[in-house]
Amino acid sequence: MDEKDLITLALDASGLYCSAAITKGGTLAGEQVMSGAKNHSELLLLMIDQLLDHTGIVLSDVDIVAVTKGPGSFTGVRTGISTAQGLAFSLEKDLVGVSTLEVLACQAQVDSGYVCPMIDARKKQVYTCLYNFSAGHIVNKEMDDTVIAPEKWLDDLPSQVSFIGDGAQTYCNEIEKRSGKAFRILPDSLGMIRASNVASAASMSYLKNSRNDLENIVPEYIRPPDAVIGKKRKKSV
Repeated sequence: MDEKDLITLALDASGLYCSAAITKGGTLAGEQVMSGAKNHSELLLLMIDQLLDHTGIVLSDVDIVAVTKGPGSFTGVRTGISTAQGLAFSLEKDLVGVSTLEVLACQAQVDSGYVCPMIDARKKQVYTCLYNFSAGHIVNKEMDDTVIAPEKWLDDLPSQVSFIGDGAQTYCNEIEKRSGKAFRILPDSLGMIRASNVASAASMSYLKNSRNDLENIVPEYIRPPDAVIGKKRKKSV
C-alpha cells in the first residue's frame, strides 16, 4: 500500500489526557484531545465519533488502527490497547502499537542531538530512554527504556540533551542542577502525547514492515503494575 492511500486511526490514553486522530496519506484529517471526569474508554469512543463526523470518513475506510503501548498509566495503557484491539478486530484491520517514549521524543522538534523523553512514573522514578537525532529524525536509540530515579539517570547521561515530557517538568530542579552538562527542558506544551504523532510513527512502521500487532500486542509497562507486585509480596509471606 502506498502512503498517499493509507488512512490511519490513532489513539492514546497513556496519560492524563486522551487523544484520537485520523490521518489520510500522511496528512492530518482531524484530531481530538480531551481530559475530564469521564473514563478514558468513554473519552476515546466519544472522540472517535466526533472525528468521523467531522472528517466524513467512515470506519470501514480505515486501513490501520494505531495505539501507544506504554509506558505510562497502567490503566490508561490497557484501556488504549483494548479499545484499539476491539476496533481493529471488528473492522478486520491491522493494528500497530508504538512506544509512548518514541512518540514523545519525536514531538521534541529537534533537528539533531540527544533527546530524552521522560514520563513521571511516580514513586520518585521516571520512565525514560535516550535517542540520537539527525536531520529531524531518530538515528538510533542510545539508551534503552528503563524506569529509574531521575538523579541517577541524569548523572549517566552525556552533555547537551533536550528533555521532554511531564517527568522533565516534575524533576526540572534535578535537571537544572546539572548546568555543566548544558541540559535544556523543552516547553511543557510539547510534552502531551498527540495521536497525530502516534499515527505518523505507526504509519511509517507499517509501510516499512507491514506488521500486524493485533494478536500479540502487550502493554510495555517497564515496571510491573502495583497489583502484580502486591501478589508477589503476598506469596513470599
